[in-house]
Formats: sequence, C-alpha cells, structure tokens
Amino acid sequence: LDEVIQSRKSQRNSVLSDKTKFVLNLHQMNLEQSTQFLSSLLTVLNIDGHDESIFGTGHVMQDEVKPHEEYTEEEEQSHYGAEEIIEDGDVKTVFTPAVEKTESKSQEDSNNNQKPCEVLEFSKNDHRLGHLCSVEDPLAAIQSLIYTVIESKKAYSEPMLLLGFWTTRHTFAGSEEYARSHLASELADTCPMDLSEVPHVCAVKGLLSETFIQDSRSMQEVETLSAQLAELRQLESTLQSQINDLTPRKDAAEQASKDLEFYADHLEYLALRDQCFEVNDGKFAYSLCMLGRVTQRELEGDHNSVVLGEFDSLEPTSDGQHMVMHFKRGQHCHAFGDRTADVTVQCGPVNTLSAASEPSTCYYAFTFHSPVACTPQFAYVNGILLP
Repeated sequence: LDEVIQSRKSQRNSVLSDKTKFVLNLHQMNLEQSTQFLSSLLTVLNIDGHDESIFGTGHVMQDEVKPHEEYTEEEEQSHYGAEEIIEDGDVKTVFTPAVEKTESKSQEDSNNNQKPCEVLEFSKNDHRLGHLCSVEDPLAAIQSLIYTVIESKKAYSEPMLLLGFWTTRHTFAGSEEYARSHLASELADTCPMDLSEVPHVCAVKGLLSETFIQDSRSMQEVETLSAQLAELRQLESTLQSQINDLTPRKDAAEQASKDLEFYADHLEYLALRDQCFEVNDGKFAYSLCMLGRVTQRELEGDHNSVVLGEFDSLEPTSDGQHMVMHFKRGQHCHAFGDRTADVTVQCGPVNTLSAASEPSTCYYAFTFHSPVACTPQFAYVNGILLP
C-alpha cells in the first residue's frame, strides 16, 4: 500500500505538470518567453524570492543593486568602489556604483569566455530567478516553477490573463499591469473582452481549475489511504508490542504445562528447581542446581570450573526408598566421553548436599538429603507408621 501511494504521488506530479504545460501552451514558448511569463506571474501574485512554498528552504536570491542614495556610509564602502580625485586643488572621493562594477565584472567574464546568464537577461535581472543561472536545463526548470506556482497558489486567472496578453500582443511587456487591472475590476471572474478572438485562452482558467480540483480530490483519496495506512501501522506496532509482552508469559506457561506433565508424580521437586547447594570434597567444591546442572570447581590454583552434567531424568531406586536424579552431557573427559553424574535423594529434615565422590573416571555420585524424599513409600519400606 505504501508503494502504491508513493507511485500515485509520483505519477500525479508528472501528469499534472504535463497537463499544465499543454493548457498554457508552454511547449511552444522558448526560454525567453517562458522566463518572462514566470517573472510576470510571480509579480502579479506578489511572490518574493523568500517564498518557501515556491523556491524551497534553500533558495538564495541574487543580490539586488540599491540606488546610490539608499546606501549608508558603511554600505558605500562595500557596495561602491571609492576613488580619490583632485578637483580645484581639493581631494574628493568619488564612488563607483555597483552597477558599473557589475558591468565591469561582466565584461571581464565575457573576456574570459564565460557565458552570461540568459535567465537574468531575459527577465531584466529578476533576482528571484537568479538561482536558475546554474541549472543544466533552465527552460525545464522555469516551466516546472510555473506549474509549482499555479499549484501552490491555486492561481488560475492570472496565467490566463498573462497568456492572453502574450498571445494577442506577442510580448509580456505591460502584461502585469494588464492582469492586475482586470483582476481589480468587477469583471475579474470573466475573460476580458479583448480576448474574445482567442477563445482557447479564455478556456485556460476553467481547464486549470478543473485539472487541479480533480487532482485535489484524487490527492484527498491518497491522503486518506495514507492516514489509514498510518493507523494500521500504529495498530500493528501496538499489537506487536503486546505480543512481545505476552510471548515470555506464553512460553513460561507452556514450559510450566510441560513440567507439570513431566513431573506429574514428583511435583515436589519443581519447588526446588534452580535452587543450588554446595559441598566440598578434597580439592574441589561441587555445586548442585536442582533440575539444572552439576559442576565441579577447583578450590586452589586457577579455580577452574567443569560441568559434570545437565539434568536428564528422575527415577526411583530399585528398592523404592529413594529417588535418583541423572545428569548427562557433561564436559568431555579425555578418552571416556562426556562426564555424567547421579544424585541420590534421601529423606532428611533439610535440603543438604552431603556427599560427593568419583566412583569411576569422569562419573560422579552425590547424596542429597531433602524432605521431598520423605514420601509414604519411604515410610512404608522403612516400617514407619504414618498417622
């Protein structure tokens, strides 16, 4: 959906630009005519060079040349060249206007085979268009700006009047006054009588209005889709956040369900899960984490630690008196394979890891006393009467 929206926006700009050029007959205007049309349009609409909706935020106007009398004394030094002359025995300072300096600079540029800016030349030094001097295709840029002005300002009458003036008089000189005069009259919403011989020009206002109004409706649909897409994305983000919050709880619930099924006959062992107990034997300390793992740690030297096994299963002894926890998949032990360990759980008043041994190489045996082993079966085997 996002790609569709972006595609429609891109196609829309291209189609509207082409329609505007066709309606205004811009394809038959050369650079000079297009430049003068744009300059007149900007003037009639009172658009200055700082209008970001037209020129963007990075537009920099060409410096305007002030008349001499508008400069302060400090500005004269920077905008005018000072030259001292002797007249009637007195020393006087004569300022050379910036216009002359510019002309001098232009002459130097010309001498250096630098091409003058045709846009400024055709627009009579319209500083608002100075930035177009450096573009590769000024004609395309100017016609694109005409489209931007019409779209941004919703100006439909002004282009019609300027085009009509040019069509009937073959010049844009005086077109600004002509357009302003008609727009200030009571007949501002109509096509001037003197354009009756060019009815296709009178149709320009309606064609532009219809084109952009239809486009506005289409863009409203696009914006509606964009808003709906934004809402859907926000909803997706909210739902994903909720899923992320619930996933650990779901995983924990599933694990708890599996544990309940797996330890159905020995639920008391679940209460001890992850509780760890230690016992020292010689140079080593042994740690048992219930239903987790068994480890061996050196008490001297580098205090290296070795995993003796991970919890694998729980089963009763052959006589039924005790339970044995089997630990497998410990760290590899030379030529003997993985280390393994068994923990015999015997009845006792408190949880205590009471003994550790290594009956054979890399096989370890432990005794763990705990109330969880004091079961009815243990009482029965040992002849203990229960109340």
